[in-house]
Amino acid sequence: MEKRQIRMIAFDMDGTVLYDKNEISPKLQGILKKALDQGIYVVPCTGRGRCEMPRTLTEIGITHTATANGALVRDERTDQALYTNLISWEMAAEIYHQLKKIDAYVTVHIDGKVYFKGESEQEVRNIYKLVEYIPMPTITDAEAFVREKQENLEKIYAWARTPEEFERIMALIKGKYPLFYSSSAVGNMEFSALDCSKG
Repeated sequence: MEKRQIRMIAFDMDGTVLYDKNEISPKLQGILKKALDQGIYVVPCTGRGRCEMPRTLTEIGITHTATANGALVRDERTDQALYTNLISWEMAAEIYHQLKKIDAYVTVHIDGKVYFKGESEQEVRNIYKLVEYIPMPTITDAEAFVREKQENLEKIYAWARTPEEFERIMALIKGKYPLFYSSSAVGNMEFSALDCSKG
């Protein structure tokens, strides 16, 4: 059998290649850099927003990213979006209106950026336990923010503090809007356009 040349390496990040400090190990960095040097596309495929890429990935010079569960695919060399699969801002505003009734923790994913609901960046960092290098701009009202920007969203994220809150959030959204649902951790809810996927 003829040996095929590898053209691309695509991989998940959280729970796959990231270790406990939200970074990629030096050994794996070296492997991925070697692949890049051989002309192989190295493509992280993640639920994270583009702005949440670990430094250890950006520093080795990745050329493409697939973020927000596949809603945004970018050529990092040209800073151009190659593909998007977005949620209409009108639908998103309606959903955030529903989530506001129960004061749910949410994020807004627009154009590779992630905006966190909270009164201050420190409050948000305490809630989400994310590392310091990730930018965490805050908003106090996700619905108002989306209505003002009028830009379609890559993803709607909500986080439940209790099992009861999880059920309340799911009851407000799942099955009532044409969205795809996924979860990567306890209390985590991610809603994307129906045919959106990392694949």
